[in-house]
Amino acid sequence: MERATTEYQIHTATGLMVKDRKLLVVRTPGQDFFKASGGKLDPGESAQQTVVRELKEELNVDVVESDLELMDTFYVPALGKGHEGETLRSDVFIVREWTGEPTPSRE
Repeated sequence: MERATTEYQIHTATGLMVKDRKLLVVRTPGQDFFKASGGKLDPGESAQQTVVRELKEELNVDVVESDLELMDTFYVPALGKGHEGETLRSDVFIVREWTGEPTPSRE
């Protein structure tokens, strides 16, 4: 079943990394919550390219696009000052394989 197109102002992509039935999450310094790695798409960048870039920046692991499987796309109200009334689109991928040991960065 295909979804209707939903308008959005913010586009993000997230990579879910699972190993030994454990989900790898990160926490940004100064934040009280944990999240899966990912971020906003850069101009001209695909959602898959964003996940590859963000996982390298945030966890120093190498991922190839063919190891990403789209789990789902979510549309939710955006949070944060200055984003009132905006909609966020998040493409969430399962990361099937990666190279390197995940190591947190200062991102």
